Amino acid sequence: MGAPLFLMYFLLSFHSRVEINWIAPSVVPLFCLMAVYWAARWRQFASILKPFLAIGIGAGLFAVVLAHDTQLINKLVHRQLPAQRDVLRRARGWKEMAQIVGRARHDMELQGQPAFIICDHYGFTSQVSFYLPEAKSRVVSDPLVFYRVTRQPDNQFYFWPNYLGRTGQNAIFVREVELPRMRTNWLSLWWNRSGDIFQKDQPPVRPLPAEIRQEFESVRDLGIYEVMAGGNVVRRIQLFECHDLKRLKD
Repeated sequence: MGAPLFLMYFLLSFHSRVEINWIAPSVVPLFCLMAVYWAARWRQFASILKPFLAIGIGAGLFAVVLAHDTQLINKLVHRQLPAQRDVLRRARGWKEMAQIVGRARHDMELQGQPAFIICDHYGFTSQVSFYLPEAKSRVVSDPLVFYRVTRQPDNQFYFWPNYLGRTGQNAIFVREVELPRMRTNWLSLWWNRSGDIFQKDQPPVRPLPAEIRQEFESVRDLGIYEVMAGGNVVRRIQLFECHDLKRLKD
């Protein structure tokens, strides 16, 4: 049960990027297979296996503890781990990001027209829907956060109701901007506190999707916002004010 899924993604990894959590359903049956295999050999090789088992459990426990709280690294070495090297960065800052987007939407509604939120990534759509209180309360009855409309099914939101029926309303469009690139010798600079660990040139910012400009009468760039969590900039987002949704075919 576990091997086909594991092997499929292993082979796919040579073609394109895969995420480690994609093999999660294969882990449990493979663990069961491992237990069955070694249970039959434990008595015969116990003296050899015990040291390796102890090392594996000890190293695994250390890694698991750090992986569940990378802030411990800061306490151990008295240095702030860069967000780009924090394995928990993707799990941090969502509430703070939702607050930034929510404030922008609120400010836009003060102009007199209802405003909703459009996200450039399905993960952003889910996270803002969850962490923004007014959006969470309206998920079923009157959604406030949408994934941008696409011609092809990029993800599951393609099959959900979209925002094209909100003719005349305004929207906040939000997307992620790449964090600053790190220098090749960042580790020594970081450890010795001897200089800036980031490159001077900023990553290029992608142009606004043409579909968004076509859907609204006008679009205004609100700039780039830094999302802070645990003393680090864990994410950068770019916001746009989108005015007066046109009447388009769904």
